[in-house]
Amino acid sequence: MSKNNFEFLEALQTIAREKGITVDVLLDALANALVAAYKRLPEAAEEAVVTVDPESGEIKVYGQELDEDGNVTREWDDTPEDFGRIAAQTAKQVMSQRLRDRTTALAADDGPIVAELADELQAESEEARARLVLDMRTDRYIDLIERLVEASRAPALTMQADQPAATAMPALARRDWKRLSRGVRRLSESAADADLHRIRILAKRARYAAEAAAPIVGKTAPLFAEAAAALQDVLGDHQDSATAQRWLRGAGSGPRAFVAGELCALEREMAAHDRAEWSKVWKKLDRKRLRRWMI
Repeated sequence: MSKNNFEFLEALQTIAREKGITVDVLLDALANALVAAYKRLPEAAEEAVVTVDPESGEIKVYGQELDEDGNVTREWDDTPEDFGRIAAQTAKQVMSQRLRDRTTALAADDGPIVAELADELQAESEEARARLVLDMRTDRYIDLIERLVEASRAPALTMQADQPAATAMPALARRDWKRLSRGVRRLSESAADADLHRIRILAKRARYAAEAAAPIVGKTAPLFAEAAAALQDVLGDHQDSATAQRWLRGAGSGPRAFVAGELCALEREMAAHDRAEWSKVWKKLDRKRLRRWMI
């Protein structure tokens, strides 16, 4: 085991003890966060799973290809280096602001503790950002930027590039729509937070496809993109709430724990509202007239 992996496992065990949860629960939350971070990368696979070895601390990302029924037809190791730092920083920034926004819903006496919790998250975010800035000075990051610049100058095109845009764009957008629609149909009534987050990612891709196609296909595509953005927003708020709840459950003891419990209850109420709301927003998106341009 490398020194870095040993320190990683030691840190996990310390966090688990401090927050009164098992290492397995912490590893599961970490894996979900890393999946979300991975899928923001430029060359990320559309489907992926993350594994964290509880003994070695090794993190692996496996890209996947699925058939129409959702079965894995191909899987490969697609693990970037240190990619979890971006997700960690972003999540902590979001949670810090959410806590500050909740101050007015609590008693005035609780305000200082809310500020203390938010400041703690902000400090963690700034620490993660500092590490990220150091990473951006490495040869690996500079090489990535150079590759992206080169790709923009001489993109690697598929055979679809030979088709007229009016033919290729609707077909590409239809593919993203089918993945989103299929993902929604597979959800159970009590879908896990991670499953709803996955629907948000698919909605974002469908929205981007519609926005890219809008200059070619006309005014219906922007209406579709607007409806997809609404779905993305409500599920994004749900994900932020779920992430905040996980952090707040281990926010300390004494008065801190009491205020954190109040905040957690507010976040749980918001998450329940989002769960009730997202299906209504989905119905507005799932209207045939909004996707006639995909045919």
